[in-house]
Amino acid sequence: MIPDKKDPGKMKRPFHQTAAWFAKYAQAVPGKRGMGLVSERFIGALRKEDGFAAKSSEVFRSIIPCGLNGLATLKFDLIESPSSSLLFLEDHSSGEIREILATNGSREKIYLSLDLGIHWVRIFAEYPWDSKIWAAFSLSKGGRLIRTFSGQMYHFNARGELVSSEKTGERHWHGSQGIGESLSGTVMYAEYAPLSDTDGIQKLHVWRYQPNQGKSGWQKVFTLPAAFRSPEGEIRHFHVCRPNPVFPNQWVLASGDTKTQCRLWLSFNDGDTWTEIQIPQPVFSDVSENIPLSAFRFTQFCALENGDLIWGTDDITGSRRAALIRMVVGNGTSSLKLLGWLGKNCIRNISSYDNRMFLLLSESKHDRSTADFILYDVATNRITPLLLPNVSQGSDSVTESLGSEKLVNGVGFYPALGAVLMNPKKRGIFRVMIEEMA
Repeated sequence: MIPDKKDPGKMKRPFHQTAAWFAKYAQAVPGKRGMGLVSERFIGALRKEDGFAAKSSEVFRSIIPCGLNGLATLKFDLIESPSSSLLFLEDHSSGEIREILATNGSREKIYLSLDLGIHWVRIFAEYPWDSKIWAAFSLSKGGRLIRTFSGQMYHFNARGELVSSEKTGERHWHGSQGIGESLSGTVMYAEYAPLSDTDGIQKLHVWRYQPNQGKSGWQKVFTLPAAFRSPEGEIRHFHVCRPNPVFPNQWVLASGDTKTQCRLWLSFNDGDTWTEIQIPQPVFSDVSENIPLSAFRFTQFCALENGDLIWGTDDITGSRRAALIRMVVGNGTSSLKLLGWLGKNCIRNISSYDNRMFLLLSESKHDRSTADFILYDVATNRITPLLLPNVSQGSDSVTESLGSEKLVNGVGFYPALGAVLMNPKKRGIFRVMIEEMA
């Protein structure tokens, strides 16, 4: 319960803050797969509250190969707010409900869409944040974590009520996979620090939260010295802290950035202990030439149906190309397979489409003219490269390592930060759709 603004002596239940409330007003209408419409009741509530209907425009379309002999249509829609920038926060699925979260350009409001970005309503409007909104992470039981720039972590339950508010470390997690939740309800995140030479040696931590086990508060469970260069720092920062989607009791922790700082650990007990996976020598068992590539430098990963990990490297050392890597994990060992070479820019996103195809997105630091959009087909081992024009000429024109982990029903979401934008100063969200042809 929260204080009533009109009558401070009374308490009221938070309004328009849960998936259950939106599900009551959002009514799917048969139509295109996954899109649908929303009911008049929802639109009426949207008009009364702090919400908006987004502007949507198609900015990219291509026919792509799909499977052994099939074809599919790939389409990028740009979703924009009519009044300000719209910054992607999270794509979360819970049963039949798909929730897309975003914040405005000044990062003081949180918006939720239940119809794939067509309409947006503000949530948590009654709560005053202590600073700007940094990130959001939705929990499997219906709750939600909101983190601000100051390091304050707000935990809301499924009814939109504040459970706790606690100050954690000053360093945030990285992208969409710097935080995760296991089957036990344990949440962990790993700190990311954009360190420079002048920062010296810093301590970076993995934080753990276990409210479902009756344990209150955030706790540090793993700490390493970090610095811009090695050997002063064992790492520069953490990139990934996420369970394997096929084996959810297997936590994957990865770090970067220089070659000896690119490391990988696994935990099977929710962070009580960590086992480091050694990079095999030679790096690739199926490549005769040992290419000097930071194979463990990645900011997102996916898993194949058998649990093998797959990622695109956030590194182009030696080959001047990013690499697509598959890893088989044993007891403290790993076997790496080079699936193919990618584009001139480092890969920052990978998303699974039905475990049959994987979509990879790059930054645009090395080649400012474009961002790479690459499709990998598992059945054919085919790599299809596409290019997105980088109108803004910025170094992160698409991703920031944020985006959908899966293209549910062929639909995924990513930040639109300058690629294919007519007005690069006004940021939006890409809605990417794959529709297979009959």
